[in-house]
Amino acid sequence: MNFLTIGLDEEIPDCQLCGNKPRLICKTLDTKKGETVRVFLCKCGGTTRTSRDQHERSVQRQFG
Repeated sequence: MNFLTIGLDEEIPDCQLCGNKPRLICKTLDTKKGETVRVFLCKCGGTTRTSRDQHERSVQRQFG
């Protein structure tokens, strides 16, 4: 699996600005929280960040 590949069990969040599916631009590990953080960028310019901890809890955050 490529570093910037979403697993089949992972859902790509919709853009909160336009509703389209953004593309993954960054994936990293937050070692303090033990979470994998993914950053998505949409064609409209909207940016969405999701994080998933070891308990498979998914959190979506919007920033811009």
